[in-house]
Amino acid sequence: MKFLNRILATATFLILSYSNVYCQKSKILEGEITNGKTVSDSIYLKPDIFIPPKYYETIDRSAKVSGNSFVFKNRATYPQLYYTFLTEDIDVLSSRMGSFFIDSTSSKLVFNYQNGENGYVIGETGNEYRNKFQPFLKPYFQEDNDDNFYYRISMDRSEKIDSIYLDYIKANPESYVALWHLAQRFFTFGHTALREVTLDHFSGNVKKSKIWNLLYHDLHNALIKEGHPFPLITLKDQKNEPQKLTIPKNKIVLVDFWFSNCRPCLAAFPKLISLYDHYKDKGFEIIGISTDQTKRIDNWKKAIQEQNLPWKQFLDENGTITSSSMYIRMFPTAILIDRKGNIINKKISLSDLEDYLIKELN
Repeated sequence: MKFLNRILATATFLILSYSNVYCQKSKILEGEITNGKTVSDSIYLKPDIFIPPKYYETIDRSAKVSGNSFVFKNRATYPQLYYTFLTEDIDVLSSRMGSFFIDSTSSKLVFNYQNGENGYVIGETGNEYRNKFQPFLKPYFQEDNDDNFYYRISMDRSEKIDSIYLDYIKANPESYVALWHLAQRFFTFGHTALREVTLDHFSGNVKKSKIWNLLYHDLHNALIKEGHPFPLITLKDQKNEPQKLTIPKNKIVLVDFWFSNCRPCLAAFPKLISLYDHYKDKGFEIIGISTDQTKRIDNWKKAIQEQNLPWKQFLDENGTITSSSMYIRMFPTAILIDRKGNIINKKISLSDLEDYLIKELN
């Protein structure tokens, strides 16, 4: 009898599994291109470039366009954040403006050809983003009515944005929209105590999700944390020899992440040299870390000579540590360390650096 029951249970499980797979495969996400006619033959879904692939699941990310219409097979089993682009955008744009939240309930994606931020998805998470999250943010920025409003918010590293997100999460602890935005801010701008506190305000249901648990692990194990020492890492010196990076004691230290064909990085060097020359004898030091690829090591050494950089330089070859462990993907990134050896600013601007040095060393 027990054997028969086991067979019946197994058969039931297989039938239900098959049914779930069948239902999942049979779901479709209809699409429509509005406010313009495209010449493209395909439309694509693109994950956030800063969030690691492990946060996403494998779903269909391309669809044929016919008469400004398209159809995706919706295989999403949990809410995910995507951006969009067309065939005509390849080699021109990395993605169009506008965030699209796709989950298992998503039924339609409206792509606005002229203004991507006016596009939307019909579904539980998409509806929340359009009808709750966006209206919640707008009143805090009355003066901002331009077409790229939400893109600029996502690129604003100020604590004001994080505080607004925290308020939203307190009122909406089940929000996967806010969870993805928190992940986006962590992987774009790094760890802060506020982001760690904010993560804890999600509901028990959300805390069971794959995304929340991944973010919890990555936040708590971040190498770069405000109020913590700079991590002990081994890099290569200019002779290609491995060397442990040490932070000078009792000095204000700037760790500058750059690479040889990064124009903003090179443009920042004259000001950095000026500050270094003025404050080096007063307790200021700079350490350079390049993320140049193996094939560009000679270019890295050449740039050091051409720019006349007088401080120590190290190489994180191919950006292995910088990208995968420190989550630094925007360059230049300048990390400021106080006399006690603790990180006090993870992406300080040149003007803020100068103000700090004037205050501390004059």
